[in-house]
This record gives sequence, C-alpha cells and structure tokens, in this order.
Amino acid sequence: MRGKFRHGDFPHSIFYSSHQTFTIKNTGVISHALGGLAISGMNSLEFLMVNDTCSWKTLDPAQSCIVEIVFVPSTEGEKSASLDVVSDESTISVPLSGVGVITSSIDLTGEWQSFEMQKVGRDNLQVKGTFLVKNNGPEYFRGTVKLTGYFSNDDVYSSDDVYKAQKSVNVKGRQGTTLNVNFTAAGLTGKYLIVVIDADNIVAEYDEDNNVVVSPMMR
Repeated sequence: MRGKFRHGDFPHSIFYSSHQTFTIKNTGVISHALGGLAISGMNSLEFLMVNDTCSWKTLDPAQSCIVEIVFVPSTEGEKSASLDVVSDESTISVPLSGVGVITSSIDLTGEWQSFEMQKVGRDNLQVKGTFLVKNNGPEYFRGTVKLTGYFSNDDVYSSDDVYKAQKSVNVKGRQGTTLNVNFTAAGLTGKYLIVVIDADNIVAEYDEDNNVVVSPMMR
C-alpha cells in the first residue's frame, strides 16, 4: 500500500488556505483496508480535513481516494503537523506546513432585522426571521460564512446547547439572509435562540467576541 500525494505545503494565509488535495492509491496487487485518517502534531488544530473519502475504505488494486485539507491558522508564524494514514499494511505520515499571517481587519457580526415566533401545537415553537450578517471592520471581506442556531436555557452559548439548524451565507460587505428555524421542546423550556456566526471559525477576525447573537424567545 502506498500513498501518492501532492505535497502538503500550504501558502501563507490571511484567512484560510485553498483546499489542498491528497490522493491515496493502492499500487499493489491485493486489496487493502484503510483506518481513520487523522491530523497529528504540534499544530494539528490549525489544519482541517474538509473532504475525506478515504477513512475506513477498502481500496482494490489501482483504486484511489482523496482527502482535502485547509490551513486555518489561529496565530501568526510557521505551523507544522502531519496527515496520518493507517492501513492494514503500514502507516504513512505526510508532513503539513504553513505560515499564519493574521493581519485581518475583518469583524463579522450580525443582528436580527425581523424576528417572529409562533406556537405550533402544544410543544412546537416556530421561529422565523431575517438575520443580517455584516462586517464592522474596515477590511473588505467576501466569502461564505456558516451560521449555526441553538436552543438554550440560558443566555450564554456553550457546547451543551441544543443544535437546531445551520445555514451558509455569502457575505459581501453587508449582506443579510433569511434564517427559518423550527424548534421543538417539551414544555417550551428553552428561553433563548443563539446564533453563532462563522461557526467553523475559518475567518481570521480582530474581534471574535461579537460572533454570538443571543435573543430571548417567547415563553
């Protein structure tokens, strides 16, 4: 089993790199089973697999699969990690490297332009509204930002909040999107709708403190 890769050297990145494609190919004469691919090393959290068609797959002779990785620097400086490919034959570690240059003047935030809630049946609460994603920073930004909605019993976002909906929006200067979400909670115990902007944290910003928008819900 051999890995055939394009070299994992990433360009300098202000926001995040373009997708780098790695091809794994079975160049032998018998089938081989892959385990789960993983990124390890000192800066492993700053490299992200965004498309993995290889993990837990069996490759027949001459068959191949791909994995795509982006470089997501959280601080400035040189970063390194490795892509670890485990098979029933061997383990291959491919070096990853990049240079983080965080000089962003982008500041993504958002607000509800309209917000409507309506009870549907006994335990359903329907939330509709128009949510405006905007850039308060002086630097021009154009790209895709992921919004994630949560149902919470308090006004502080945490990973324990109940995930309800997700939507990607294109941002160019100031742009809004309509976010329609249906919530179902026994007894309507939830009190807040929380929207997290840039949920994947892939945009370098000078202010990350205003990426969470909390709104009281009808009780």
